[in-house]
Amino acid sequence: VGGHRGCVNGRAEDAGWFSVQLEVLGSRMGFGEPCWMPGARYAIAAHLSACRTQDARRVIAWLDLSAARLHCRYPRIAAATGRASLSEAEGDYDAAEAHFSSALAFHDQVRLPLEEAETLLGYGAFLRRRGHPSLARSLLAQAAAIAAANQAGWLFEPHRPELAVAGRRPQRPPSPAAATRLHNQERPG
Repeated sequence: VGGHRGCVNGRAEDAGWFSVQLEVLGSRMGFGEPCWMPGARYAIAAHLSACRTQDARRVIAWLDLSAARLHCRYPRIAAATGRASLSEAEGDYDAAEAHFSSALAFHDQVRLPLEEAETLLGYGAFLRRRGHPSLARSLLAQAAAIAAANQAGWLFEPHRPELAVAGRRPQRPPSPAAATRLHNQERPG
């Protein structure tokens, strides 16, 4: 939580420190699998915001090793979104977009709505920064609907300005049932 808050509040060094502490504590406690301790997405973001690309690469490598031996999809999703962020930081925007698309494809294989909202928020913000506001609006609005449907307004709230910058005023969230219907209709059959 401290690492995530550090990222959201622009305290990159704090975010990085908390992320490393989480890794150390997880290792000591025997929680070596990302499906049991799903903070890897935040750890990568924290390391990148603190310009610690080697630490971000280390977490991505750990996710890749975990994904090779685990059935759960979270490590694959977190590694793909981590690679997208790393690629963007290195200026390889085509690779970043491909990694975000890969992460969304993994979401089609498993129901992790809050993680999917996180992926959509990251991808939408990336597209907005790259000058594609209409594509960004669609993804950000979808993330808002998922957050509302899962009573997770706290997840979307820090990103509300991103949607406004992408050219759409945030609307009152739809009812959870309506948001779920919309989300399920958008999924490939």
